[in-house]
Amino acid sequence: MVNKKSFIKTLEAIIALVALIIFVFSIAAIGIKTGQEPPGNVVDAQNFIFKTVINSEEYREDVLNFDNEGDIDELVSKIVPFSYDYETQICDLDYSTCEPDTTNLILPEKTVYVSSLYVIDTANTGINTAAGNEPKILKVFMWEK
Repeated sequence: MVNKKSFIKTLEAIIALVALIIFVFSIAAIGIKTGQEPPGNVVDAQNFIFKTVINSEEYREDVLNFDNEGDIDELVSKIVPFSYDYETQICDLDYSTCEPDTTNLILPEKTVYVSSLYVIDTANTGINTAAGNEPKILKVFMWEK
């Protein structure tokens, strides 16, 4: 009879421990954010920026010539949603050169939404790899203020 009681108490303790572990892990998993989708206004703004760059020879030339401070920055500042900050970056395809340099790109400790656009010089029938006109990547980072 004593062995039955100790066996039941041991089984009861194990069940309580398993229930506690399940509870702790389920609470811990609530705080983990995985694959958070960007808000619709951010997606719309990034898409509009990229469509504008694609359809404008001037903006494409700015990207191909690493002119991040000029018209590209002005375009993004006009389109970015009101409650968001932004940063732009232009890189070579192999990321060996980025403007601003990747070591100087400071992003906040917040959720940052990034989207990229590959820009090529289509003046010729193929990719023009003359100096300054190699394909580039335009990145637009956005985050809540």
